[in-house]
Amino acid sequence: MPQNVAIYGYAPDIEEIPESLRSMTGEAVHVEAQDGQWSSITIQGRNATLVFRCLRPGPPPDDFSRGILGIYNYAKRIKATSEEIQKELLHHLANAKCIIAVVATPGFDVDAGHPDLIAEVCDRADGVLFNGRDFLNVEWDVLLGADGSSEVE
Repeated sequence: MPQNVAIYGYAPDIEEIPESLRSMTGEAVHVEAQDGQWSSITIQGRNATLVFRCLRPGPPPDDFSRGILGIYNYAKRIKATSEEIQKELLHHLANAKCIIAVVATPGFDVDAGHPDLIAEVCDRADGVLFNGRDFLNVEWDVLLGADGSSEVE
């Protein structure tokens, strides 16, 4: 079964990400672009395929705006042990410039460096990760868990 995470990026320019991934992996990297901006990056490995799909703001109502609204409301409803971290996260989400969906089929391949590739994209996008339950930083530490916990100060 495929595994996935989402990256909510705050950086205004993420166009260097495909080249950065090419330099990190020995696998084939296929990039699809629209209007001079990458929309999809596929890395075909021996044991798994890793796909990054980028959503950017468009004229409302759009998938990007609906995605941000949904994740913002999810994060806002969490009873956080650190209101400061929750406030910073909500600011980041409200001002996100992109949503990058990451899907690995059949699953994340640690031996192929998938966690490092995902962390690189997250770092370059100045992003936070969401694993379907918890918000994580680029080091994969929990910023805000579904239970309100945090592994960072």
